[in-house]
Order: sequence, then structure tokens, then C-alpha cells
Amino acid sequence: MTWLVGLLSFLAGVAICLVISHWHQITLSYTLGISDVFNWLVVLALAKLLLLYWQRRHSDVRVEKDLLIQQIKDAMAELTSARSIFIRCYDAQEVLANDARVIKWKLRNLFNTIHFLESGLLRCDRIKQISIADLKETLFSYKDAVTGGNFPAEPYSASDWREEESVYRVLHEGLQDLIFKINRA
Repeated sequence: MTWLVGLLSFLAGVAICLVISHWHQITLSYTLGISDVFNWLVVLALAKLLLLYWQRRHSDVRVEKDLLIQQIKDAMAELTSARSIFIRCYDAQEVLANDARVIKWKLRNLFNTIHFLESGLLRCDRIKQISIADLKETLFSYKDAVTGGNFPAEPYSASDWREEESVYRVLHEGLQDLIFKINRA
């Protein structure tokens, strides 16, 4: 596919040169010497080198973005998993010791994933301007909503449910927005 784009770009360049030469009434010499062939070979070699450089640079940036997006997807998976345990505990109206341990473990994994994401963002040259400070504050709010109060001694109340639901939405949307920002960078 890239060779087709390259061929079409070359043909468009030739057509533009012919139009400009006709418009400015430049006469073209149809003789071909050894220096002309050498010039064309040099120009083609330079064009190929520039194309290879651009492709490598572009693929490196895409790999960085894909790695960061995968970390965000991992964070979303941990968030969804912690939320499903929260919902199960809310429906059962009790927080078992094992559920409390798993919720804490999932939240710890979520915090670690966000930390690795932040350090990855700082390492990427094109993506350094993206900040996740607001996302981290929302993450702390989510942790407070899920493990705050008398956790795990008392079951979750309806107000705990509403608070968790609203913070979950903000956090989930923040993670999705981060994917879009990384893709646009």
C-alpha cells in the first residue's frame, strides 16, 4: 500500500512540474546525459532515505502510543473488576473478608498501573504535555468512595452506591479521554 502512495505522489510531482514548466513557458531539453542520470539517481536515493527515516520515526511514535494505550486499558480492566466486586458486595449487603482483600488488591493494581502510565507519559517526547493530575485526584476519590467509611465492617449504603457510581463515571471517562489525547498527540 505504501508503494502505491509513493508512486502516486511521484506521478503527481511529475504532473505538477510539467504544468509549471508549461505555464512559465519553460522549454525542456529532451537530451539525456550521464550527469542527468546521476542527478536523478541521487534525488531518488535521498527521497528513499527520507521516506525510510519518516517511516521509522512514525512507527516508533506509534509503538509508544500503543504501549501507553495498553496501560490505560489495563487500568480500565482493574477499575471494572474492582467495581464488579463492589456491586456484588452492595447487592449482598455484606462485605466479606475475601472481597475486602480483593478490592484493596485491585485498587492497588490500579494505582500502580496509573503510576506506570504517568512515568511512561513523561518518557515520551511527543506526549509529555499530557497531564494526568486530575485523573489521579479522581482515582483517590474513587478509592475513598469504595473503601471509605466503615469499610469492610458495614455493608455499602445507597449513598455509597451513588458516590461510587458518579466517581466511577468520571474516572472511566477520564481514562477514555486520555486514550483520545494520546492518539491525537
